[in-house]
Amino acid sequence: MLGRVEFGQIVAGVDPAGLAPNADAQIGTVFVGGDWVASSIAAGATGGSNGVFGDPDDAKISGPGVKDEAGIFSRIRSLFIAGQALGTVGGTDHFGVVAEKVSAVTIGGAVFAITIGNGNDDIAVGITGDFRVNEI
Repeated sequence: MLGRVEFGQIVAGVDPAGLAPNADAQIGTVFVGGDWVASSIAAGATGGSNGVFGDPDDAKISGPGVKDEAGIFSRIRSLFIAGQALGTVGGTDHFGVVAEKVSAVTIGGAVFAITIGNGNDDIAVGITGDFRVNEI
Protein backbone atom coordinates (compact mmCIF):
# COMPACT_ATOMS: atom_id res chain seq x y z
CA MET A 1 0.00 0.00 0.00
CA LEU A 2 1.55 3.28 -1.02
CA GLY A 3 -0.85 5.65 0.70
CA ARG A 4 -2.16 6.29 4.18
CA VAL A 5 -4.05 3.78 6.36
CA GLU A 6 -6.69 5.41 8.55
CA PHE A 7 -9.29 3.65 10.72
CA GLY A 8 -8.27 0.31 9.22
CA GLN A 9 -8.33 -3.11 10.81
CA ILE A 10 -6.34 -5.91 9.21
CA VAL A 11 -6.85 -9.28 10.89
CA ALA A 12 -5.61 -12.77 10.00
CA GLY A 13 -7.20 -15.84 11.54
CA VAL A 14 -10.74 -14.50 11.36
CA ASP A 15 -13.19 -15.74 8.73
CA PRO A 16 -15.67 -13.58 6.74
CA ALA A 17 -18.39 -14.29 9.32
CA GLY A 18 -16.25 -12.68 12.02
CA LEU A 19 -15.46 -15.97 13.74
CA ALA A 20 -11.88 -16.53 14.88
CA PRO A 21 -10.92 -20.10 13.91
CA ASN A 22 -7.11 -19.82 13.50
CA ALA A 23 -4.75 -18.98 16.38
CA ASP A 24 -1.77 -19.84 14.11
CA ALA A 25 -2.50 -17.16 11.49
CA GLN A 26 0.43 -15.31 9.95
CA ILE A 27 0.93 -12.06 8.04
CA GLY A 28 4.01 -11.49 5.90
CA THR A 29 5.52 -8.10 5.13
CA VAL A 30 3.22 -5.07 5.15
CA PHE A 31 4.47 -1.80 3.64
CA VAL A 32 2.62 1.49 4.04
CA GLY A 33 3.99 4.41 2.04
CA GLY A 34 2.33 7.07 4.18
CA ASP A 35 0.96 7.36 7.72
CA TRP A 36 -0.76 4.71 9.86
CA VAL A 37 -3.54 6.39 11.83
CA ALA A 38 -6.01 4.87 14.31
CA SER A 39 -5.57 1.42 12.76
CA SER A 40 -4.68 -2.10 13.91
CA ILE A 41 -3.12 -5.20 12.41
CA ALA A 42 -3.37 -8.56 14.17
CA ALA A 43 -2.62 -12.21 13.47
CA GLY A 44 -4.12 -15.05 15.51
CA ALA A 45 -5.37 -12.58 18.11
CA THR A 46 -8.54 -11.06 19.49
CA GLY A 47 -9.08 -7.64 20.98
CA GLY A 48 -10.11 -9.26 24.27
CA SER A 49 -13.28 -8.41 26.15
CA ASN A 50 -13.44 -4.84 24.82
CA GLY A 51 -12.80 -5.84 21.20
CA VAL A 52 -9.96 -3.38 20.57
CA PHE A 53 -6.31 -4.14 19.86
CA GLY A 54 -3.33 -2.55 21.57
CA ASP A 55 -4.30 -2.76 25.24
CA PRO A 56 -3.62 -5.26 28.05
CA ASP A 57 -6.51 -7.61 27.27
CA ASP A 58 -5.33 -8.58 23.78
CA ALA A 59 -5.36 -12.37 23.65
CA LYS A 60 -4.51 -15.36 21.51
CA ILE A 61 -7.53 -16.77 19.70
CA SER A 62 -8.84 -19.76 21.67
CA GLY A 63 -11.89 -21.94 22.13
CA PRO A 64 -13.62 -24.98 20.65
CA GLY A 65 -12.76 -25.66 17.02
CA VAL A 66 -9.87 -23.18 16.90
CA LYS A 67 -6.79 -24.29 14.95
CA ASP A 68 -3.88 -23.98 17.39
CA GLU A 69 -1.05 -26.41 16.65
CA ALA A 70 1.79 -26.84 19.14
CA GLY A 71 4.98 -25.24 17.88
CA ILE A 72 3.24 -22.89 15.44
CA PHE A 73 2.80 -19.28 16.50
CA SER A 74 0.85 -16.38 15.10
CA ARG A 75 3.20 -13.91 13.49
CA ILE A 76 3.53 -10.61 11.72
CA ARG A 77 6.80 -10.80 9.80
CA SER A 78 7.32 -7.07 9.33
CA LEU A 79 5.47 -3.77 9.32
CA PHE A 80 7.15 -0.89 7.50
CA ILE A 81 5.42 2.48 7.75
CA ALA A 82 7.13 5.26 5.79
CA GLY A 83 5.32 8.04 7.66
CA GLN A 84 4.20 8.26 11.27
CA ALA A 85 2.06 5.88 13.33
CA LEU A 86 -0.41 7.08 15.92
CA GLY A 87 -3.81 6.52 17.44
CA THR A 88 -6.18 9.38 18.28
CA VAL A 89 -5.69 12.43 20.47
CA GLY A 90 -7.47 12.43 23.83
CA GLY A 91 -9.47 9.29 23.18
CA THR A 92 -9.97 6.23 25.32
CA ASP A 93 -9.53 3.92 22.34
CA HIS A 94 -6.55 1.71 21.53
CA PHE A 95 -4.82 0.44 18.39
CA GLY A 96 -2.08 -2.09 17.89
CA VAL A 97 0.20 -4.46 16.06
CA VAL A 98 -0.69 -7.75 17.74
CA ALA A 99 0.50 -11.37 17.35
CA GLU A 100 2.44 -13.93 19.35
CA LYS A 101 5.53 -12.83 17.40
CA VAL A 102 6.16 -9.51 15.65
CA SER A 103 9.52 -9.83 13.92
CA ALA A 104 10.20 -6.28 12.70
CA VAL A 105 8.65 -2.82 12.95
CA THR A 106 10.01 0.27 11.20
CA ILE A 107 8.15 3.57 11.42
CA GLY A 108 9.31 6.78 9.79
CA GLY A 109 12.76 5.27 9.30
CA ALA A 110 13.11 4.32 12.98
CA VAL A 111 13.68 0.61 13.58
CA PHE A 112 12.05 -0.59 16.80
CA ALA A 113 14.02 -2.96 19.03
CA ILE A 114 12.09 -6.22 19.07
CA THR A 115 13.13 -8.84 21.63
CA ILE A 116 13.83 -12.32 20.27
CA GLY A 117 11.10 -14.78 21.24
CA ASN A 118 7.34 -14.81 21.49
CA GLY A 119 5.02 -12.83 23.72
CA ASN A 120 7.64 -10.56 25.24
CA ASP A 121 7.22 -7.14 23.63
CA ASP A 122 4.81 -4.36 24.57
CA ILE A 123 6.03 -1.15 22.98
CA ALA A 124 4.29 2.23 22.97
CA VAL A 125 4.39 3.89 19.55
CA GLY A 126 3.68 7.47 18.51
CA ILE A 127 2.65 10.57 20.41
CA THR A 128 -0.98 9.75 21.24
CA GLY A 129 -0.36 7.05 23.87
CA ASP A 130 -2.94 4.63 22.48
CA PHE A 131 -0.96 2.68 19.85
CA ARG A 132 1.22 -0.33 20.79
CA VAL A 133 3.20 -3.21 19.38
CA ASN A 134 1.89 -6.00 21.62
CA GLU A 135 3.10 -9.58 21.49
CA ILE A 136 0.60 -11.85 23.22
